Amino acid sequence: MLNISSLGRCLQVCRLWKKIACISNCLFLTHLNLTLCKEVTISGVIEILLACNRLTELNLSWSSICRYSPEELVSGLPSTINHLNLGGFRDTMQDGHVAEIVARCRRLQDLDISDSNHLTSTAVDMLIHGLSDTLKGVNMSRCYSVAPDSLLRFVNMPNLQYLDVLGIMDDASVSALTDALPHVNVSMRPFSAIARPTPSMFFQGLEHRT
Repeated sequence: MLNISSLGRCLQVCRLWKKIACISNCLFLTHLNLTLCKEVTISGVIEILLACNRLTELNLSWSSICRYSPEELVSGLPSTINHLNLGGFRDTMQDGHVAEIVARCRRLQDLDISDSNHLTSTAVDMLIHGLSDTLKGVNMSRCYSVAPDSLLRFVNMPNLQYLDVLGIMDDASVSALTDALPHVNVSMRPFSAIARPTPSMFFQGLEHRT
């Protein structure tokens, strides 16, 4: 079984298929960030998801798999996922895929589905009806087919803390949305922190080594 340090060395020297095998052997892996990776395949990610069933945070934004339908991917998401970034599936993410995410990831706290041109207001309703008790953050920036008025429905999510809708509303509309959702920070997160290192994670790692 690989630890995190040996995983890092393996990823530096191995070919793509060996890298996937290395990650798959990290059975206790909880965070995985493949943002912008250009040689990732859906079958490779599925292999990782099947083996690493303790994953809690997964970031696949703008990776090479964004060119393809995420149907197989979302159908293989483990129920342990509570932070998920699938931003960048511009022409492939559909409302039905959001429905599958909602059905499989019942503990989801933060979801980034930004830059998905075909998502509509139906996806908003699915998130509200399916994850109102758990979801604290939603990023739908540049989801141009979502009707701005439908975002007012997020008032029905009492636990929501962050709602990012950059690029789909003008300043006046953002201001009105902010007034309607006083408990929510609207468009305050230009960058995603899902499955990315934070200072607290760094110091926790130092504690484990001492």
